[in-house]
Amino acid sequence: MIEILSDQTEANEAYFAWVNALQECSTRIKRSWWIENTAITFHNHGHGENGEITDQVMFALRSDTANNIVKISLPKTAQADNGPHTILGRDRDGSLFLLRDGRLNSNNVSAAIIDNFEQLTKLSPVEVKVDGQRSLWRKWFKVADLSLTPDEIASQTVEFVTACAIARYSNVALAENKLAGSFSLGLGEKGKTYTANYVVGSREVLALHGFVWEALKKKLGKRLEKMGLNGFEVDGLIQDANLLIEIKTGITPYDLYTAVGQLALYPHLIGLPSDMMPILLVPDLAEVSEPMKQALQQHGVELFTYSVDFKGAKPKVTFSTGFLQRCRVAVSAR
Repeated sequence: MIEILSDQTEANEAYFAWVNALQECSTRIKRSWWIENTAITFHNHGHGENGEITDQVMFALRSDTANNIVKISLPKTAQADNGPHTILGRDRDGSLFLLRDGRLNSNNVSAAIIDNFEQLTKLSPVEVKVDGQRSLWRKWFKVADLSLTPDEIASQTVEFVTACAIARYSNVALAENKLAGSFSLGLGEKGKTYTANYVVGSREVLALHGFVWEALKKKLGKRLEKMGLNGFEVDGLIQDANLLIEIKTGITPYDLYTAVGQLALYPHLIGLPSDMMPILLVPDLAEVSEPMKQALQQHGVELFTYSVDFKGAKPKVTFSTGFLQRCRVAVSAR
């Protein structure tokens, strides 16, 4: 059970700690911020100067910034659970949570989503208390646990926004063909090294993702495809095996949260079949924790690993036999 905060100063501090965590994990692009390695951007919704967050954060998809997904406003503690759709609360362990009620107002993408918010987002509400009494007239959903690291806060926020995006775009936009066109074959990737410039200098950066994709393409040939639409592109698609593949080069919670969000969101945005089996491919740098493995399994995501040998002129990537066999078995042969 989470008890809503009643002190406005404490709520302000918590809200802007959340904003700072998002900005720490983001790249500034004109008047918006892009949460790195995700499909999500956010901006101040015209409240405050350029580059300033005052009391509102509006989220959008990076390829569709003209249409918003969901707004997270600074809670007004004097209004308790009857304020601007956002509250902050504390659980029995003392952790602070940012919560949003289950409502998406109508916009150019979709009609209002209220009664079917839980069904469309697949999110579960949490129990909230106000002055010791359970809040009954609104359902509240977790945006982020503010006791976590900035990466984890950003990942949980992306997960919430992604769920809202799925609700909006899958419910109306795709049905009405507002995302124009059908998906198309994307270009293959190539491994490379590039120079990253910083204020204090520069350094060479290895784009490992491309090397992994190249190695997988050599193993699977034409069966491995990239599909894209409206700026979104999946890492890999194997149509006869009905597999959707997301490649990550790290195994932090941030990497894994992001991957799950992408695997859930991209089929809706690109117009792929809804029954494709999601595959997450990560490096075998260390063992993924057992709770994370169980969480991935509960979301229907199959986890496989690859190895990287950096001794040569360029990285040598190898894949597990189990993963390659999984990719090579057509649906009709199962």
